[in-house]
Amino acid sequence: MAPVDDIIINKQIPQKKKGKGILVLLFLLLIVLAGLCGAYYWYTNNLETPKTAFFRYIVQTNIPEITNTDIYYNILEKINTESYETSTIANFTTNKETEFTKNVDVSKFDFKLITRSNKETEDAYLGANIIYSSNDVFDLKLISTKDNVAIGSTEVLDKYIATAKDNLANSLNRTAGIETDVDSYAVANEVDKFVDSRINLDEEYKTQKLNEYVSILLEKIPDEAVTLTEASPITINSEVINTDAYTLTLDANTCNAIAKEVITKLKNDETFLNKLVTGNEEEIVEEEKVETPKPINIQPIGGETEEHQTTQIVGEDNLEEPETNPITIAPVQTEGEDFEDDEALIEEEEQESILYQIFGAILLNQKLDMSKEDLQTKLQEELDNLDITEGMKTTVYVKNVEGEEKQTIKIVADLPSTADLDIEYPEKDKIKVTFLKDVTELDEDGEEVTKNKGTSFEVKRTNADMQTKFNITVNSIEEKKVVAKTQIELTTQGTKTSKTYTNEAIIKYSDNKTDYKINVKNTIDFKKVNIAEELTEENTIFVDNLSDEEAQNLYSSIVTKLMELYSEKILNLNFIDVNSIDGNVEQPEPVEIPTREPATTDSGENPEEAEEEEATQSISKIEARDLLVAKIEAMMADAEEHEEEFTILNLQLLPEELDGHPVSAEVTNEKATVKVAEYIFYIDKDFMLTEE
Repeated sequence: MAPVDDIIINKQIPQKKKGKGILVLLFLLLIVLAGLCGAYYWYTNNLETPKTAFFRYIVQTNIPEITNTDIYYNILEKINTESYETSTIANFTTNKETEFTKNVDVSKFDFKLITRSNKETEDAYLGANIIYSSNDVFDLKLISTKDNVAIGSTEVLDKYIATAKDNLANSLNRTAGIETDVDSYAVANEVDKFVDSRINLDEEYKTQKLNEYVSILLEKIPDEAVTLTEASPITINSEVINTDAYTLTLDANTCNAIAKEVITKLKNDETFLNKLVTGNEEEIVEEEKVETPKPINIQPIGGETEEHQTTQIVGEDNLEEPETNPITIAPVQTEGEDFEDDEALIEEEEQESILYQIFGAILLNQKLDMSKEDLQTKLQEELDNLDITEGMKTTVYVKNVEGEEKQTIKIVADLPSTADLDIEYPEKDKIKVTFLKDVTELDEDGEEVTKNKGTSFEVKRTNADMQTKFNITVNSIEEKKVVAKTQIELTTQGTKTSKTYTNEAIIKYSDNKTDYKINVKNTIDFKKVNIAEELTEENTIFVDNLSDEEAQNLYSSIVTKLMELYSEKILNLNFIDVNSIDGNVEQPEPVEIPTREPATTDSGENPEEAEEEEATQSISKIEARDLLVAKIEAMMADAEEHEEEFTILNLQLLPEELDGHPVSAEVTNEKATVKVAEYIFYIDKDFMLTEE
């Protein structure tokens, strides 16, 4: 396989394609199984032929060291059985420009999460907070007791909203009209399910299975199908390494015969299949057509948005139907073609070969969520559709350097349909896999073109003292060039017996136009914890005690408050940074504010300057901003009352003074530049406000 250049050339990401070699999948399953049990083939150097050596080296991998995730299963098991407290903080940066990032520096957002769980009292607490430039933006609290579950936010309501755990689904239906069977144990159930779905194969059993399937291959493959080329140099990481190359060449008929026998044995190997599945019979249910709710698109009063997702409030006089809020920002729209791509990907994944699913299950150590019978049916379908029309060639390169132990360093497979698979073991704790394939697609003019596309991933795991570290890189490739790259760096501090674990994850994505970076830091302390807050009649509204009408009114009032807060919080993000807006956000170009010629007195003094100086000395920038916002909201409300449209041009009608402080404004169809006292504010046509 030709080398892939690690440079980004364009934004187009290759689509996932099918048609990969069935026999190569079987080899991959063999490699993974051998790696997981750490067993190499049993032939000795003295007895082996090129064919037996080929199989001895193809299963010689570093997969056990790299894929060992025992520490994370251990943490999950502790979370299920021991009291703990966690603290998580995450932030995000990007250079992608959207309507939101034009006005707000997303790098100044922090998301904080605190959880506590007391297994003795069966109490739990979750507190989430969004922070912008060290200022609280929004908070959310969840409390779970032995019998009840509650949610609250200090800014939305001064009380928690609670319901009995066993009545959660009914309470959601009575308040929000949500038809659901969700229960309060959903998260714990998912953790249990993940831990319980772990594939458990003891070393003796794995070695037995490895020997059984390798024996089939040895029997079906003739000795002359494998050739040995000694002193075959290859280049890995710019280093030329001497190797012995063992090459297996098979025609289409032999490939078909091998695939048929291995899949048949696998289908009939019920004991093995039972270890790969959850055993749950899947219920066959008719899919219901679910209407996707339209997004809430909040616009300035008098805007042209025709449809809004609102809730009709029933009952109390002091509750009104939610209105569209004034100063706000339009949400980012997702292009329709993205949905089409997602649907195509989902459809393709549903049709994915069962052998890929088995390969992934063994590699990730997670059972398939199906019954043994379901798995057997899918394997039979694989047999029925089996039709290999091309042969294949696979070469195993074994490092042969004087003074060093022989070891597998590279596997290359030339697959049917002009596809290539390349597996490298450049270091004992690193693996790199590359898959490339010629695919035919339509270009912009509707003409068919053939392109070489594919994916590569690298995984490196390092252990030092009490630290486990994974470095994972996933590349999308087109015409031997990397067009998009995702990098994940995960570091965990702690061992199986630790009481405290720290996790840090850095996730990066880049193509030729966009960069993303997510930072997450997490600490888990397994210790006795106390849940400080209790649910009482004084601080909690119990939905179970409300009538249906009262429950609906409560929900509607919360929705109204949330909509108001959404508008207000988005606006206030622009008021937080009093000095400058940096990072990825560009400040609007300052506009010169025209001023009137000041009058003078007989003594030569300028009374307006004196008055303005006195006013600006007695008002802060935040106070000036609040005066301006309040006035604009009042103007919007007045326009709504008279059923008039309100646009950016209406800001020409701002008064010359606000609370005794001078006001001047220059307004265009795109933005307004407003000066209150000595402070300058910029407002765009969507009523997003920024500061000088």
